[in-house]
Amino acid sequence: MRKLFASLALASLSLATFSTVSGAASTTTTIPPVTQAGIESAITAAASNNTVPSNLTPTLQQLSSPAGLYNAQGAAVGAKCDPLGYPAYVTKPTPCVLGATTSTKVVVMFGDSNAGNWLPAINYAMTKLGYKLLAFVYPGCSSQIPAPGTTPTPTPSASCKTYHSKLAAAVIAVHPRALISAQLGMDGGGANSAAWTSYGNGWKYTFDQLSNNNKSIKRYIMQTTPNMNGSTNMATCIGVHPTQVVTTCSPSYFPTANYQWNYQQYINRDLAAAPIAGATLISTYKWFCQYGLPGRNYCPSIVKNYLVYVDQDHISIAYMNYIAPVVTAALHAQGL
Repeated sequence: MRKLFASLALASLSLATFSTVSGAASTTTTIPPVTQAGIESAITAAASNNTVPSNLTPTLQQLSSPAGLYNAQGAAVGAKCDPLGYPAYVTKPTPCVLGATTSTKVVVMFGDSNAGNWLPAINYAMTKLGYKLLAFVYPGCSSQIPAPGTTPTPTPSASCKTYHSKLAAAVIAVHPRALISAQLGMDGGGANSAAWTSYGNGWKYTFDQLSNNNKSIKRYIMQTTPNMNGSTNMATCIGVHPTQVVTTCSPSYFPTANYQWNYQQYINRDLAAAPIAGATLISTYKWFCQYGLPGRNYCPSIVKNYLVYVDQDHISIAYMNYIAPVVTAALHAQGL
């Protein structure tokens, strides 16, 4: 999926270079009021609705081109600082300036497109909480910086390796109070504690590098979002199966199952990894999936009139804007 997304982003961005980056791709400007209970109720209702609403946002038509697909999902909020579109930022990582842009309190969001998924909600949260948000997002380039002697999977590109080698200095220079990231669901898999420990060590090394081992800088990991096993294109599936939105075109998991592609494994993995990294895990699965029910749990691909996933693992700006108030509350409750 990483290679596919990288090619889509390249197709949709110009290759000009900017000396400063203060803007972002357009996002939904009206954030609806929502509560945790409201989201859980909406997900419960969505899990029993197999049809596509007439006012679906974004529309499937909007996702029919590479540019449309890119512009509908969270990483597009950082389009003007995306090294895929602006190669100069590979050797000189340069963030988009978001949130409360005049604040002297800085929070850094970094990572690949799955970290970028969260940009709309984190942008909203930092604006409300009074932090300047500096976003270093490079789709297709792992959120974790590989430690010396490790063999990352998949193998990073030459430009990703260069970017990783330059990122720490760029982040340290802006003196952040906190670091926030997330990781692609299929990375760091494996249904055993050894794999989860390795994954946690990867986060620890990354946060240590980006904080210059400053323990006063807070560390946050946004819990892994669901995906469709790396094989099903969500928008295409819904277009082909418009009356099977949940049963055919939505991620699902069995809470007691024990295998790699089961979402429960990523929940378990993140719970084990965050303490190893000295990070606070922001629990997010209740914002996407049924919770506490026996048997199969669904993570509906459409909630209310919002298309949750623009493809198998990237979240729409529209849905991130919908859940932004509860993301804000969760981060604030954990010290921001």
